[in-house]
Amino acid sequence: MKSLYLACILICLLVVPASAQESDDLYFVSGLGEFSEIRKMLPSYLKSIGEQMLLERQRQVERLSTVEDLAQRKAHFRQRMLNYLGGLPERTPLNARIVGVLEREGYKVEKVVFESQPHFYVTANLYLPKSGSPPYPAVLFPLGHERGAKANPVWQQMLGSLARKGFVALAWDPIGQGERVQFYDEDLRDSKVGNSTTEHTVVGIQCLLAGDHVARYTIWDGIRALDYLLSRAEVDPTRVAVTGNSGGGTHTAYLAALDDRIHVAAPSCYLTSWRLMLQTIGPQDAEQTFPFWLQDGFDYPDFLYAFAPKPYLILSAIRDFFPISGARQTYAEAERVYSAIGAKEKLGMFEADDLHGYSKPRRLAAYRWLSRWLKGVEDNEPEQEIEPASAEDLWCTATGQVATSMGGETVFSLNKRRLEQLNAKGRLPLEEVRRRVRGMSSFEPAPAPLPVRSYGTIARSDYHIEKLVYESEPGIMIPALLFVPDRANSKKPAALLVDGGGKTAATSQAEQLVKSGLSLIHISEPTRPY
Repeated sequence: MKSLYLACILICLLVVPASAQESDDLYFVSGLGEFSEIRKMLPSYLKSIGEQMLLERQRQVERLSTVEDLAQRKAHFRQRMLNYLGGLPERTPLNARIVGVLEREGYKVEKVVFESQPHFYVTANLYLPKSGSPPYPAVLFPLGHERGAKANPVWQQMLGSLARKGFVALAWDPIGQGERVQFYDEDLRDSKVGNSTTEHTVVGIQCLLAGDHVARYTIWDGIRALDYLLSRAEVDPTRVAVTGNSGGGTHTAYLAALDDRIHVAAPSCYLTSWRLMLQTIGPQDAEQTFPFWLQDGFDYPDFLYAFAPKPYLILSAIRDFFPISGARQTYAEAERVYSAIGAKEKLGMFEADDLHGYSKPRRLAAYRWLSRWLKGVEDNEPEQEIEPASAEDLWCTATGQVATSMGGETVFSLNKRRLEQLNAKGRLPLEEVRRRVRGMSSFEPAPAPLPVRSYGTIARSDYHIEKLVYESEPGIMIPALLFVPDRANSKKPAALLVDGGGKTAATSQAEQLVKSGLSLIHISEPTRPY
């Protein structure tokens, strides 16, 4: 028995290294110094393209110096934004209704449900002052990705403070959050796909299939929230602001740039610069990234130019994951333009030495800015503590979820209907499909012969494997395996085999194909194992 045990160990020692050696032969660029940065080649290549686009944009914006220049850029910006979104939905009846009221010290909270699209229910809380005389200035308050959505204690602190200071303020649950989880699971009592950013990614991918963008839904929710806010007799339509943090800062920038009914803007923890984003954390959530944005010559300051010359305050955290240097660059660029059109005093920037979030220093700066431009006085009063209500107290639905209380539409069902409408138009001619695919993928035919280098050959039974590296774009090296039948004495049919796991993942399939008489090349995806 002991000798049998030793024999088994010996067999393992002999067999495993042979298998490992065979695998190592296929991963033939591993360990070669010239390919030490191969996993960074594609990101580096894309960043270099982005840098060139940003340099071209810089040359364009240096010429901005008049109100007419800004008007032209604003019109171009809006046209392109609407194109990115896939247009905006039709404005339909809100069918708004108040489903409950919370009485609080110095203000009250109305629980509101409205339809941003037919049967696409939006749950919202409207904060109303109990003192002063209407009509009041109003604040639209889009939310970020923080847990709790409209019930988040920080949001309640700011919304309650605004109401006590004489503002009407409206917050609503974004899709994928609060009472509007799009993939709600009754057993989990949560989303099937995890947190809100993952929900946005999943629905974002669905929207791309229809040629739309998930921000089409989130922006339209915000525009319809503004419709509701302005429908209230308590609100002065000539004094309206928008402010929010993180994802709420994103939609503050979007809504201010797209809707002329907004008079003051103050995004928190969002604005930076794309040059710094490319160098650090890169693109973020689905609703924050648009294809062709850099190609069309846009950067974060363009949100300000679409709003100028109205009052705009950039609220930033020095230790944010959105690079503070980028926010400072955006402010510096926009300050030159605001100064050129005689509106320097309408642009501000406030920094706090803290982390991502609508922290108290930024809230106080926002109160001062909003009061200055909507009331004509600067508010330097301290912020009083707000006792947060529970999420259940702020619910607008019986179960805390639209999906289980009201049903109705989801982004998925609305997007599916969009696809059905497109499909009803019939199939496109093949040449038109090719034209569109080339346009969307920015495909361009190779201007020169393909550079290819050989890294040896592996002999197999009835065929051999040539180890190759070709350069698909300047600086993009693609390791590949060329499977060639040994018996081939003339040109044979060929195939291209691509596997998501890399060039070694489907070797058995490649072997079957080459033994049937095909020549084929098996390549790695640029982000997969080499």
